[in-house]
Amino acid sequence: MEHHDDGKTMIIEVKKVTESPTKEDDITLTHSSLFPVKPKGRSFFQNPITLAAALLILLIVAVFVLMSGIGNQSVDPSETTVPTTDEPNPPPLPPENPHHIGGISEAAHITSGVRSGFALLAEVDSLKAVAVKNANEIMYPASLTKIMTFLVAYDKLSDRLDKQLTLTEDIKSQYPEGSRKGIDMGDLLTVEQCMYAMLLESDTDAVLMLVEEAAQNEDAFAALMNQKATELGLTSTHFTNANGLHHKDHYTTPAEMAAIFAEALKNELFHTIITAHTYVTYLGYYKDGQYTTYRMTFFNSTLVKRFEQNQLSTSLAGGITVTGGKTGFTDEAGNCQAALATDADGKEYLAILGHAPSSKVSATDTALLFEDYIK
Repeated sequence: MEHHDDGKTMIIEVKKVTESPTKEDDITLTHSSLFPVKPKGRSFFQNPITLAAALLILLIVAVFVLMSGIGNQSVDPSETTVPTTDEPNPPPLPPENPHHIGGISEAAHITSGVRSGFALLAEVDSLKAVAVKNANEIMYPASLTKIMTFLVAYDKLSDRLDKQLTLTEDIKSQYPEGSRKGIDMGDLLTVEQCMYAMLLESDTDAVLMLVEEAAQNEDAFAALMNQKATELGLTSTHFTNANGLHHKDHYTTPAEMAAIFAEALKNELFHTIITAHTYVTYLGYYKDGQYTTYRMTFFNSTLVKRFEQNQLSTSLAGGITVTGGKTGFTDEAGNCQAALATDADGKEYLAILGHAPSSKVSATDTALLFEDYIK
């Protein structure tokens, strides 16, 4: 018994438990007003909190063992399920433009040897660039323009290649600085003959005859050229005329000029013309009211002549042969060249060169480009 200052008395009762042969002495304390009586000998599984904790631990262990087993198994990708979401799929990437020259960034970069300001070598079949120099920089194309002129003229006039066109005084008086083969005023040339004269001899009169037949005037024809460039997906090309005479808004890039050249090479007539060394034909004219003809030979006086004048052979090392092309020149564009060659296996390659300081450099660079980079 205890006495407290507040006058209250706490009674503690002590009971002696009878000794049992199987149990040790047990003392139970009874606090009548403050503490509950402690239960006797409660088992582990009768405590709900302890039981819940044990089950949780068992569950965690089971999950861990299960996940470890799954992680060690090989999963067939075909049997996996991709979770679906409500988010829309991203739009597909646009297809690569089939007319563009590809692989420019991966192509060999020309750092020496080639003196032309611009150069590009590519495979004709795959349009894959092989070697490049300033391939995406703006260049003036000069008479390489006539390759696009052919594409537009063929689009408009392919159904009348045999139609005769007349070289008029109005046409003859235009562009006195333009190159001319010597076709006389009043001569009659078919559309196809004009195409030969344009591409082999770079004849200005032949170009203007095609322009007049296809679009009546050069402004309208230039609009068709720019429309064709858009169709080909070209974004750095613009034309103001069909001959290639200099204008600040008349430009392209080596890569896009190569795309135009490659597109033209798909055309059987263009390929035939551009690889012809000579073309013998008969032009018509009227004399004293009577229709007659005279013989005319168009020479590939552009690319082949450029090689011959500089003592260069079109048969190069490694079985490579220069088979055709188109040249151009203005003071601003320098000497330009679009060339076609085949390797020993007959595979075709095209080259675009621009802003060479001379025709000899342009021809030498072309040969160097083919010999050094065609493997």
